[in-house]
Amino acid sequence: RMRRALPKELNESAFIIDEMMKFFDNNVVDSRPPYTIVDMCSGVGFLSMFLSHLLPAEKCSRIWAIDTLFELSDKALAGVVDAVSAGNKQDDNNIAKEEEKNSAANRIHLTSDHLTSTIHPIPIKPRKAN
Repeated sequence: RMRRALPKELNESAFIIDEMMKFFDNNVVDSRPPYTIVDMCSGVGFLSMFLSHLLPAEKCSRIWAIDTLFELSDKALAGVVDAVSAGNKQDDNNIAKEEEKNSAANRIHLTSDHLTSTIHPIPIKPRKAN
């Protein structure tokens, strides 16, 4: 399944990759601090991975891959507040249903382990954000 996705993702990313490579080849002054790239709505992170391997690491210090579906860290999950406030007058049955719906086990998420691998020349930092 992933084999079929790779050519599709490369095709969708080709324009951005080309523009980023031109930018780094033509416009980056060596005395400037390295750039940080933010890949919004990154999904699985193909664009971030392509850029990590194609851009000069001395001119780009990191890539932030941002997506709403990245899994939450344990610390973030511990801070998730129940959607039903204490002042709400719903009965116990509705509260239990809301808690079940909001539980960490039922959230759809993407793993980001493949992005944090040391195989990438430019580090990729995944972030969950809306």
